[in-house]
Amino acid sequence: MARDEYNAFEQIRCVLSYLPNSGYSAPPVVKSDDSPDRREDALRSLIPRRKERMYDPRRLITLVVDQNSFFEIGALWGTTAIVGLGRLDGHPIGIISNNCESHTGGALDALGSQKITKHLKLCDVMNLPILQFVDVPGYAVGTAAERSATMRHGVNLAMAYYTTTMPVFSVVTRRAYGVAGGVMLDCRDPRMRVAWPSGDWGSLPLKGGIEAGHSHELKEAAKKGGQKMADELYAKLEAEYNALSRSIISY
Repeated sequence: MARDEYNAFEQIRCVLSYLPNSGYSAPPVVKSDDSPDRREDALRSLIPRRKERMYDPRRLITLVVDQNSFFEIGALWGTTAIVGLGRLDGHPIGIISNNCESHTGGALDALGSQKITKHLKLCDVMNLPILQFVDVPGYAVGTAAERSATMRHGVNLAMAYYTTTMPVFSVVTRRAYGVAGGVMLDCRDPRMRVAWPSGDWGSLPLKGGIEAGHSHELKEAAKKGGQKMADELYAKLEAEYNALSRSIISY
């Protein structure tokens, strides 16, 4: 939002400062007063240890990119996603982040998918590499998601990820599950990605995933020994999957 006409022109000038004159040119690099070796100790505690707690993804972005260089685009719509422009050591980049503070808890809905799709195409035309912070439990589900054609827009987003050609570097801050997580992380070859210690990814989260993947075994255990035996089997499966997850992350 612009305060007035003057501020609107200032914002336009700011956006243009990140972009080349045409798609045939490289983006303009500016001299940065912000050292690329700058330490931000706040990043160590930004993401809570408790997975149920949220964090501020915009603060995460501003701490990583050059100081005062993050310019958010479309903050008032598609709030399940955050997109914008920034710089790293003076080099312009596109920014994409899931928004765990949104009403879906970070799951991508129709508008969030459209927002990222538009941004991917802009960055592709303007030769801007993408830095994305991934924390997505999947696409939003439910009657509201169905009415807004979430999966149709989700497929368009997947197409944009796989057909655009700019480099994409992914930072897994917490979750990367479902089709949405797979699309965001696997859209480039070779894959360029790192993970926060809190990173947690796979086909399905353990909560809900164990019930879906082992429903027959859990039902049989309940028939033989009641709910107590089913709970014991669930705890055993959960411990096995957690151990496997830790070994993969350590590797």
